[in-house]
Amino acid sequence: MKQEKNQDKVQKPSPFGTIKAISETRPLTYQSLVDAGLPYETFLVNRAFSLTADTVLIAAMLNERSHLDADVQALFYINTIRPRKRWEKWPKGITDKRVTIVAKYYGISEREAKLSMSLHSEDQLSTMEKAISEGTNLRTVNKFA
Repeated sequence: MKQEKNQDKVQKPSPFGTIKAISETRPLTYQSLVDAGLPYETFLVNRAFSLTADTVLIAAMLNERSHLDADVQALFYINTIRPRKRWEKWPKGITDKRVTIVAKYYGISEREAKLSMSLHSEDQLSTMEKAISEGTNLRTVNKFA
């Protein structure tokens, strides 16, 4: 039963497959990428190649020439990058501790907390942090919950 469900699922082509193909397998032309059903998304490919030390300058060159067609950019990568495995972790967003405190204190999302950061002073933030660390019942403390 599970095998039937897995066979029915059609996998969407991923831009990460394109990155792997350019980086490791060396397709001969841009057309071979297209024939394999691998999408070439310029932003994601440039971002992926900007994460490794040996391809960061190549990615920077293509970012300067973003007006070029996708096939020209793919051919440039195919012909300049030496084949090897390149799997770097993608950078994650940095969260501010103060934003997390405001979000927990009021029970709101971090996006809303970022917007309201300009309304709070450092004294208010330290009071909120103290209330959270002491385990105070926040529903009785703040008026919004």
